[in-house]
Amino acid sequence: MPRRQKKCSVAVTPCQKESVVCIACLRVLRVLTASEDIDSQRSHNNASKHITTKTLRKLRKPEPSKTRLGTLLVKNEMNRYRTYLILATFAAAMALLEAAVVIYMRRLYYPENPLELFPLAFLSSYDPTLELAREISTIVMLITVAMLAERATLTRTFAAFVFVFGLWDMLYYAWLKILLGWPRDWLEWDVLFLVPSIWLGPWICPALIALLFVLWGTAILLNTKDYQFSKQGFLTFLLGSVAGLVTFFQPAVPVWFNGGTPALIVYQPGNFWWWLFIPSLIAMALGLGSCFWPSRHVTNAAPKPARQIEDS
Repeated sequence: MPRRQKKCSVAVTPCQKESVVCIACLRVLRVLTASEDIDSQRSHNNASKHITTKTLRKLRKPEPSKTRLGTLLVKNEMNRYRTYLILATFAAAMALLEAAVVIYMRRLYYPENPLELFPLAFLSSYDPTLELAREISTIVMLITVAMLAERATLTRTFAAFVFVFGLWDMLYYAWLKILLGWPRDWLEWDVLFLVPSIWLGPWICPALIALLFVLWGTAILLNTKDYQFSKQGFLTFLLGSVAGLVTFFQPAVPVWFNGGTPALIVYQPGNFWWWLFIPSLIAMALGLGSCFWPSRHVTNAAPKPARQIEDS
C-alpha cells in the first residue's frame, strides 16, 4: 500500500495576505508607469521632429501670400508693358498703311511733282460721303483698339486712345519722310482732315499735339496709380481742343463760304493763327497734366488718426 503523504498546512495571517497583494499591485503600477513613460517619450520625439520639419520648410520657402503677391505684381507689370507694345505696334502699322495710301494718291493727282500739294487738285474728284465714311472708320478702329487694350477706368481707356492716335499721326509723317521725302521743311502746309470741312495748317502743329498725346498716354498706361480727370482739367483740355480746331478750320472755311469748292482748289497757304494755336496747345497740356496733381489720383495710404490730424 502506498503511503499517504501528509499535507502540511501553513497558517497565513490576514496581515501577510494584505502585504502580498500590495506588493503585486506595486509591481503592476511600476510596469504600467514605465510603459506610459516610454509612449510619452516617443510621442514627444515625433512631435519635435514634426515641428522641426515644419520650421525648416518655413525657412526654406517664403510665405504663400507674399509669393502670390509678388507674382501678381510681376504679371501686372508685364501686362502693362505688353499692352503698351501692342498699341505701339498697331499705331506703327496703321501709320504705314495711311502713308502708303497718301503716296498713291499723290502720284495719281500730282504725277509731275508728288511733293507739291497746293493747289488742291484732288478736290476735283472729292466725294464727301466716301471721305466721311473713311474718316469715321479710322476713328472707330482707334477707339475699338483702345477699349480692347484698357477697360479698367475711363481715364486709362482715353489714354490708350490718345496714345495710339498720337503715335499714329507722328509715325505717319515719319513714313512720308522716309518713303516720299516729304515734308521738306518744318512749316510746310498739309491737308490735315476733310471732315466736316477741310483742315489746313503746318504739319508741325498736329505733330506737336500728337507728341503731347504720346507723352501723356505713356505716363498713364505705364503707371500703377489710378489717375482721374478733374472737372476743371477736363474743361481746360476741351477748351484747348476747340481752340486748336478753330486754327485748323480758319484757313479754308472762309474760302469755301465765299467761293465753294472751285475756290478751295486754287487755294494757296497764307497766314496761320499761331497766336491762337500756341495757347490752345498749352491749355491741352494743362488739362491733361491735371491728372498728375497730388489730389487727382487714388492712393492706398491709410488715413491719419484724429489725434495726428489735430496735431498736424
